[in-house]
Amino acid sequence: MAWELSDMDELKHAYQVVLDNNVEIAGFGDHGVTKGLYIRDPDGIEIELFIEAPEFEKTPLQEILTGGTLQGTTAD
Repeated sequence: MAWELSDMDELKHAYQVVLDNNVEIAGFGDHGVTKGLYIRDPDGIEIELFIEAPEFEKTPLQEILTGGTLQGTTAD
């Protein structure tokens, strides 16, 4: 399942909500102009929260959201 968010600010907010609620982060996706945050629901089902962001094409999402740290991640 995937949910498209409106912009990077909304994805950053979603990332903070995920951290604040101890939601499992499965990884970060960089697919050209699409950036995705992968999380797991309580049943272990993976969910992608993504945006189309050509202005961030060359910057890894993990770097944008975490400042280059691994805060909150369980996988790369």
